[in-house]
Amino acid sequence: MLNDLIVNFSHEIIKSILSFNNSDINRSFRERCRTLLTNIYYNGLYYTFLYTSARSKGLTFSSLLSVCEVSLDSIIANKEDSKPEEMSYALYGDYLVCLLYKLGLIPHNTLQDKDELLKVLKENDLTFTKITYEGAKIIKLLAEAMIK
Repeated sequence: MLNDLIVNFSHEIIKSILSFNNSDINRSFRERCRTLLTNIYYNGLYYTFLYTSARSKGLTFSSLLSVCEVSLDSIIANKEDSKPEEMSYALYGDYLVCLLYKLGLIPHNTLQDKDELLKVLKENDLTFTKITYEGAKIIKLLAEAMIK
């Protein structure tokens, strides 16, 4: 049951990323999926989310609520000056948090408050790491299969 939700959400994310028609972002996101899986395994979700936020130059926090509730397009919109690598880190960090949100583990109001989000992620790091690690494995496989 949980795996079905994770697979469906991950598949939707990959389809959204492919819809951008930006091969640089696509390839960079696929690379994030490959490398950050290990990061989650060894360092946990909290650290990995902080890492993706730092590498995205703040894009991760810029539109988290609209990303989780509407679509990934809000990351791309008005961010043409951002590098594909920064975008891919933002997309990956947002994927991790939105996965938890879609599973009902992060409350709506937390997405609007950076401090509260970080607090919730840190307090639940062990549990959230287990869940997002499963999601990271699935999105890695989907990215490798669907993104050329």
